[in-house]
Amino acid sequence: MIMLVIGCSESPTDNQDNQQPDRPSLVRVPSEAATIQEGIDLIENNDTVLVADGLYTGSGNRDIDLGGKSVVLLSENGPLKTVIDCGGSESAPHFAFTGFGGEAGNVIDGFTISGAYGAQGPVLNLKFTSPVIRNCILVDNVATVSGGAIRCKNASPTFLNCTFINNTAPIGGAVYLLTGSEPNFTNCIIAFSSGGGAIESFTSSFPTLVCSDLFGNVGGDWTGVIAAQLGSNGNISLDPLFCELSDHRLNSDSPCLPTNNSCGIVIGAAEATCD
Repeated sequence: MIMLVIGCSESPTDNQDNQQPDRPSLVRVPSEAATIQEGIDLIENNDTVLVADGLYTGSGNRDIDLGGKSVVLLSENGPLKTVIDCGGSESAPHFAFTGFGGEAGNVIDGFTISGAYGAQGPVLNLKFTSPVIRNCILVDNVATVSGGAIRCKNASPTFLNCTFINNTAPIGGAVYLLTGSEPNFTNCIIAFSSGGGAIESFTSSFPTLVCSDLFGNVGGDWTGVIAAQLGSNGNISLDPLFCELSDHRLNSDSPCLPTNNSCGIVIGAAEATCD
């Protein structure tokens, strides 16, 4: 008698072959994904994309879409070694991030982001979302309408240990706020913006600044809705004394170093000095 064995006694739900393969909780760029966008596409909610030292340019490293996910985007060794250069211009606008709205729990940590060019908030144009941006340098970004780096509408992001330098927009040289936005800037530098003031608010938006230095912004530093915060909570308006405008480390006598300010902390993203 011939016996035909059709299968084992496991039910389909117990058969590992019928299950979707596990997706990674951490993806490394560029060793496991060639670009930042590819890394984000591979992960799911609350996972991490870890980016190695280097200069990241071109397709996949600009106009980055989170795809509605909550993402931790983290550099391995900080903003002095990990640069996203968007390469945007009037003839070829490019944002750092696009479609940034509605997600919860996003973190961007440890990047220099430069060369973003667009109408409004070319680094981050935030709507109904409140990410955490920390240890980042936002430099040489341009908006033709408002918010040289950041624009918020019904968004309350947290900026921690960030440096904004040489961003440009007619309104809000670095940051522009629309209705319902209450961002927090802690241990941040906003310096040498062109066009509008450092932070400008349209209406019903009330940013909070702590241990932050606003200086040399063409349209004004502590003006408008933030004017009363100068001199309180460790806020100052002093030249941060960068090594150079293209070198965002600090001179040893910078007021943004712990021994030179009342907060006793590093203000801005670059802890290293050039002395």
